[in-house]
Amino acid sequence: MSLVNLTVMYGHLEGAGGNFARDPSGYLSIETGIFRKHGLDVSWNHVQGTEERYRRLENGSAQISLVVGRASLQHFLTSRTTRILGCAMNSCPYYLIAAPAITKLADLKNKVVACREGPSRNTPIAET
Repeated sequence: MSLVNLTVMYGHLEGAGGNFARDPSGYLSIETGIFRKHGLDVSWNHVQGTEERYRRLENGSAQISLVVGRASLQHFLTSRTTRILGCAMNSCPYYLIAAPAITKLADLKNKVVACREGPSRNTPIAET
């Protein structure tokens, strides 16, 4: 089987008290052969700096980056060149306050959504 080369980047993971840790999950998966078992030859790289990771995504030298949720959302809204596959963050800066009857995104179809001016300028709500 031919392996697909995949370059994954990550920054630092901040722990309690400002301690930093490197993400071991990629290294462990490479070492145990999990990626190869599924046809991937993964390179797991620490690249400090969100903007540097975006630059590498844009020029094609990397395919996946683990980034901070808020920064990745803003980069997508600005550039439309990246896709957010998943996100983990301590809190979300965006809240939708809605009637109890609205339980899913589809319930907002043909409804008016209002938000403060800052996010409304750059948020593709109409595309949702």
